Amino acid sequence: MGVDEKTLKEIVEEAVPFFKHIGLRLKNVDKDSVTLSLPPADFLKNHIGTYYAACIFTVAEACGGAIFALKTDPMKYIIVLKGFNINYIKPVTDEITCTLKVTDEEMKSVLSIVDEKGKYDWTLPLEVKDAEGRTVASATGIYHVRKLW
Repeated sequence: MGVDEKTLKEIVEEAVPFFKHIGLRLKNVDKDSVTLSLPPADFLKNHIGTYYAACIFTVAEACGGAIFALKTDPMKYIIVLKGFNINYIKPVTDEITCTLKVTDEEMKSVLSIVDEKGKYDWTLPLEVKDAEGRTVASATGIYHVRKLW
């Protein structure tokens, strides 16, 4: 239905110049989930030596787009971020990851609404974790999904 793993890796790591610049990576992908990661780098730090908030946001926000690319036909549907709420829980200096799981049934439900109405605002819960698996940020993304034809 969606893109293959090689194409998804290219989308995440190469297609968006900002993602490429900061070093965003597709760490893991399976049938129903994606994990994106961002390794630490000095230029990603803020004034106190931890990840700049925008980096944490980017890992979470991009995860919604990545799961959409994995699960849908990019010739039929498009997704853009409409709204985002994030709570920063603890500072982080090591690798950060975000994993998002969406089953085929969940995706079919979303796409059936899009097919019927032409568009849908899809709300996704997201968590960014540190290398030890501790949650460093929790977020809710609202992704606007639209039918292309």
